[in-house]
Amino acid sequence: MADYPWRRPAASRAGHTPVPGRHTTPASGRRRPAAAELLVITPLLIVFLTAAAARMVQARLQVDSAAVQAARAASVARDPAAAAAVIAQAALGSQHITCHPLRVSLATAAFHSGQVSVQVNCTVPLASLSPLRLPGAQTFNSQFTAPIVSPPEARAAAGSPGSAGHRRGTGG
Repeated sequence: MADYPWRRPAASRAGHTPVPGRHTTPASGRRRPAAAELLVITPLLIVFLTAAAARMVQARLQVDSAAVQAARAASVARDPAAAAAVIAQAALGSQHITCHPLRVSLATAAFHSGQVSVQVNCTVPLASLSPLRLPGAQTFNSQFTAPIVSPPEARAAAGSPGSAGHRRGTGG
């Protein structure tokens, strides 16, 4: 077995001169593999952080989509609040977005103007979005306003693409 200076006690390393081509720290005489570790770890860290950012964007888009679906469901339902809550939860659950808590609120003042407005607030733990298990949480808010559809129009609209509405989203 070769005689490596970093395996010797500190007293015997004191007069040791490093071998040319080997990078050692002056204090300990040990090799510095940090550059190799950094070359391996940095790209992995960039990939994981990019994946986390992409999942956050996806979660934001899913909360927007849940608000749209909830408002459209509330516009044709007999119980708009219940329909909006069920549809928003189903929309987020189908995309594996876990909200702690999920709040779905209806703006009842808009009923008199022939519109229904739904706001979805979703607080997502970052650990569920990233392979890095990041601490903390991100809150996503989205609001969508849809016209209230009367029952005969609801049957006609079911065969056509969704009605136009007004979307306002805010990220946390």
